[in-house]
Amino acid sequence: MFDKLLLSSGVASQLEGAAQRDSGTVVLTGPAHLGKASAAGIIAAMRSGRQTNDANTIVVGDGIETIGIPEARVLIQSLSLRAHTASKRTVIIDGAELLTNEAQNALLKTLEEPPPDCLIILVTSDLERLLITVRSRAMVIHFGPVTSAALEQLLAAKHPRSAGKVAEIAQLSAGLPGAAMSLVGDQTALGRRAEAAELAAAVRKRDRLSNLALAARLAADTTLADATVEALASSLQQAQDMALGERVTAVRALENYDKRRTANVSLKSCLEGLFLEIRNA
Repeated sequence: MFDKLLLSSGVASQLEGAAQRDSGTVVLTGPAHLGKASAAGIIAAMRSGRQTNDANTIVVGDGIETIGIPEARVLIQSLSLRAHTASKRTVIIDGAELLTNEAQNALLKTLEEPPPDCLIILVTSDLERLLITVRSRAMVIHFGPVTSAALEQLLAAKHPRSAGKVAEIAQLSAGLPGAAMSLVGDQTALGRRAEAAELAAAVRKRDRLSNLALAARLAADTTLADATVEALASSLQQAQDMALGERVTAVRALENYDKRRTANVSLKSCLEGLFLEIRNA
C-alpha cells in the first residue's frame, strides 16, 4: 500500500508495522510535503479493510486551527463508545503540534492506553511542540527527505511533458515530493525556489553584516524565508566539504531555529541566529 508514496529509507516498513498494531499511539513526524497525512490515511484504510476511510476513522484537526480542551474531550467521549462495526478504529490528529498543552495533558491517559482495537496517529511537522510525556507514550516514525534521483523518477513518471525541467525541479525541491509536484508548471514558484537555493548556498560564504542584511530582507517575505531555510537544510545534508564537528554545529543551528520559531521569536531574529551559527560552523 505504501508503494504509492515516495518515502525515505526504512519508513515504509515502520508504517507497515504500525498498521499491524491492534492499538497504541503512533507519531508521524518530519518536514511538510513528505506524505505524512497520506500515510496516516493509508494506515486507516488498511485497518478498516476498505479503500477509503469509513465511520471507524476519526479525523481531528485541519493542520491550521488550534486543537484545545473542547476537541480533546469530544474525542475522548467518542472513543468511549463502541465501534460501528467489528473493524479496527483509527484516530488521525492532523497538525498535532497545534494541540494546546492542556489538550495534550487531557489526552495523556487515552494516548497511553487507547481502547482495544484503536490506533491513534499524531501527524506533525514539529515534534518538539509535543510534550515529552506524549512522545514517550508513542511509536515515533521520522519522515526524511528523499534523494534527487528518486524525485526525478517520480516527476518523469507523473509529468512526462515536463521532462526538460525534471532535474531542475528535483534539485530545488529539497528532497520533498510534495514540493516537487507543486513546482511542476509553476514558473513563478520555480523561480522563487531557485532564488532561495542561491541565497542558501551563499550563507556559509557571506560575512556577518551580509548575513544580517539577508535576514532582514527575508523577514519581510515569509514564503522566501521558509524556502531558503529548507534549501539550506538540504544543502547542509549534501555538503561534502564539512567536517563532522561542523555538521553537528549546523544541525544544532537548524534545531535552534525551529525552537525559536516555536517560541514565537521574531522571524528576523530567528534568521539572524541561524545564519550566524551556520557561518561560524
